[in-house]
Amino acid sequence: MKLSRKWFVLAGAVLALGAALPAATAFANDGGDDGPGHVRHGGDDPAGHVRHGGDDASRNLLARAATASAAASHKLIGTVGKGGSFKITLTDASGKRVRALKAGTYTIVVHDDSPIHNFELEREHGLEKELTDVSAVGTKTVRLKLTPGSYKAFCDPHESTMFQNFTVR
Repeated sequence: MKLSRKWFVLAGAVLALGAALPAATAFANDGGDDGPGHVRHGGDDPAGHVRHGGDDASRNLLARAATASAAASHKLIGTVGKGGSFKITLTDASGKRVRALKAGTYTIVVHDDSPIHNFELEREHGLEKELTDVSAVGTKTVRLKLTPGSYKAFCDPHESTMFQNFTVR
């Protein structure tokens, strides 16, 4: 089977987004791109539509890539006690301090760099989640569903000075 440049570009995009093998295999099994000027008939399509080979698979592959990209954008990074400081932060994947988020499921990576601090997340009238323990040092990853409300990321032993408020809409 001759693979076109279109297939390689789309496959490269999927690899870059981490969706790799399942999406690329589905595309290849669909017959790929038959090359310029080749037309496949719609098969069981009652309207008898004519389509260029691989178009449906291309859309499917792009949809999977978009889904992988959206999932990647729901990553938050928490840091507490970096360099012995009395500081706690929650940022998005680009490093911007979180002030407001859309409701949804987030992957939160917490870097707890001090044995005298911890990282907790609390929603007013709801969620209370200790993401790291006071004596623990290291990195921990959790997935949480954040629902609309007012939230606070804080260090329990030093809550009066080590906190960050944000809103989920």
